[in-house]
Amino acid sequence: MPAIRSILAIEDDPIIRALLQAFFQIPGYRIVCAADGTEALGHLSTDTFDVVLTDLMMPGHNGWEMIALIHERHPTLAIILVSGSLFCSSAEGMAKARALGAADVLPKPFSRAQLFAAIDRALDQVAPASAGG
Repeated sequence: MPAIRSILAIEDDPIIRALLQAFFQIPGYRIVCAADGTEALGHLSTDTFDVVLTDLMMPGHNGWEMIALIHERHPTLAIILVSGSLFCSSAEGMAKARALGAADVLPKPFSRAQLFAAIDRALDQVAPASAGG
């Protein structure tokens, strides 16, 4: 079995945070949830993660800002933008997310299978970059 994957989820909706925590209550995964960007940055300064899931619409730092901040500080960290916004699901929205440093965009609502597939895709995208240096 591969090493434990550590996930940081940034989501202001407590129901979705609880859902994410339930999704990752399986062997091989560890999840830490943050209710906003400030809390997430605190976790990133004291812990190591493989993947960050960030919501788009949140108080304080929004998802666009979080992608840029996290990518600047942790360029090999896989970041997935999670949003119910139709813009994010569009080619233009996906291009913006990737330009800021996101490895993938996951539209809401999503299934557990879609979430895990997005994580696998994001990790596959950043693996060559982190292996090279």
